[in-house]
Amino acid sequence: MTASPAPENSPWARVFAVAGLIGLAIVIFLAIPREQEEGEERGFFGSLPGLLLPAPTYTPVVTPTVPTTPTPAPAATQAEPTATVTEAAEGTVRVQATGNVWCRSGPAMYYEARAAFQPGRQAVALAQYEDARGRYWLVRTDQGTRCWLPARYAKVVQGDPNRLPQATPPPPPAVAFLVGIERVSRCGDQRGLTLWLRNEGTRLLESVDVKIEGPGQAYDYAIGLHQRNGFEWWLTCDAGGRLERLLPGEVGFVTIATPGRDLSGEPVTVIVKACTENHLQGLCLERRLLLPVP
Repeated sequence: MTASPAPENSPWARVFAVAGLIGLAIVIFLAIPREQEEGEERGFFGSLPGLLLPAPTYTPVVTPTVPTTPTPAPAATQAEPTATVTEAAEGTVRVQATGNVWCRSGPAMYYEARAAFQPGRQAVALAQYEDARGRYWLVRTDQGTRCWLPARYAKVVQGDPNRLPQATPPPPPAVAFLVGIERVSRCGDQRGLTLWLRNEGTRLLESVDVKIEGPGQAYDYAIGLHQRNGFEWWLTCDAGGRLERLLPGEVGFVTIATPGRDLSGEPVTVIVKACTENHLQGLCLERRLLLPVP
């Protein structure tokens, strides 16, 4: 006598279906590009002692002229390098991604992501650019997308990269910032995590909000109703400060209280939103990063 097959709605069928969905989710998660923020391994307080107590009072000497509506640069200007890329140079150098990484519209983490590279994906290198944060390749994907790939996540597999012309990057976006972990703050039994932010854009940053997701718990940047989401920090019981806004190129700090929890040595997900107006209004940029706590 031949046994009849198990019905599709049997408990075992449901178990196998759930296991299959979990496996698919894991594969998709591993394929998402991940990057570490440039400079997260270093702090700023050692080189900026003026930011310790007494807390600084923001008194601008010159009030910058800030247009109400930013004028975006033409798309062609942002996409193309100033350096001339000749047909002779195209196709002679190919680079291959060594990790999951975003290829962006400019050579920094705050530019728009244009293409996702997984390990092994190749592209034609058209030009190169290098600054204090490292080297970038201006590449063209097989689909025709031009974008900037960080060299630390790629290797040359064909051609001589020294023959590539030097490229001039596009102007930074109106709202752009870099962020990293400064240190764990301590005051008696109180603990917090202090972040640094550097304004890399062309506009003032007037307000900020931060959320930290640690192992098993999340923490928010607590701002009183009378405040306007300024940049406030504390390192110890008697060292801290506040800035109302960040000028382009300026560095500020934010401390997020982590009651009863010292996050030293743990990886955390940091979600930072910074805006050009008070109360998180105006032009805003939100970034989500996985950073190690020193």
